[in-house]
Amino acid sequence: MKEKIQQLLRAKFSGTPTIVIDRVADHLSQTVTEESQLETAIAGVEPLVTSFATILQSETDRRVTDAQKKALEAFRAKHGLDENGKPIQNPNPNPTPGGGDDKLAKELEEMRKRLDGYEAKEKAGMLHNSLKSKLAEKKIPDTFIKGRTVESEEQIDAVLAEIEADYTSVKQHLINEGVVGDAPRNPIGNPSNVDADIASWAKS
Repeated sequence: MKEKIQQLLRAKFSGTPTIVIDRVADHLSQTVTEESQLETAIAGVEPLVTSFATILQSETDRRVTDAQKKALEAFRAKHGLDENGKPIQNPNPNPTPGGGDDKLAKELEEMRKRLDGYEAKEKAGMLHNSLKSKLAEKKIPDTFIKGRTVESEEQIDAVLAEIEADYTSVKQHLINEGVVGDAPRNPIGNPSNVDADIASWAKS
């Protein structure tokens, strides 16, 4: 039921971060047990989606702002600058070319690169966690992520499809080789021990 809820949420709230869709689906799956309830539940969930998205964005903004603030404070302290970026004391009022001004410009550029790198790391972490969440739903070991990168929300489904295809191929190969058994699925649809065997094989 959760997977069906996720599909409907993605269709209705296109562009919403995957992690938000997953959390809302978790919430709905606790109370929605019949397909006849889906339409009403999805129709009334917009405030919840908005709330989760706002919280996620606020937390991301807070972390980036804190990192920028700390980096800027450290830079000002190192160079004796006030809040307006002006020297508190200027020991060299007539800097020569290649002197302090060049060094200051270089360090400013290095600080900008560090801040850009921090933001990129935050985004990469969110995308990686979203992909891991989707793999967990499909009972695919997250070791299959190795060697793959996701640069945007739009790429997650494509990378997921590639991993799922690789997993299916590996699973069939191991079954053919007799490494794992091809046990049938039980009546309620839970995966057999094959998935656990493959997860163990992948980690090894």
